[in-house]
Amino acid sequence: MQSLISKGIKVTGEMTSDEDITIEGEFEGKIKVNGKFHIGRNGRVTAEVEGTIVSVEGKVVGNIFAKEKVHIHASGRVEGDIECPTGGLEVDPEAIIRGKVNMKEREVPAYLSDQPKGTSGGGSSAGNTPSSGGQSTSRKRK
Repeated sequence: MQSLISKGIKVTGEMTSDEDITIEGEFEGKIKVNGKFHIGRNGRVTAEVEGTIVSVEGKVVGNIFAKEKVHIHASGRVEGDIECPTGGLEVDPEAIIRGKVNMKEREVPAYLSDQPKGTSGGGSSAGNTPSSGGQSTSRKRK
């Protein structure tokens, strides 16, 4: 299911949703969407935006935090910082971003990891011992 704030509607406040949201009107405040958050061509958002996937065709004034992807379309305008995983930013030609972009490493789910949880993946188990002066002495093998 998808919720829509239509053109001509202005909403102020804090919104959280587990469903996809599209904004064609105006929103001011804070938004957290556990799904896709789309700002349509007519949409104007002045807010801190957090979503799984964030798509901007209109204008956002505020920071964007995405768990998976941010797409700024050609008509999109962002005045604020963007944070998303490496490879998770798509910017069309003619799109405008006024802010910083921080791309972080993607988190690897435990079930996809090569190593059992709690292992360092290398060499010695000497770790934090009195003979090491309280510092770890383990090193990864090449």
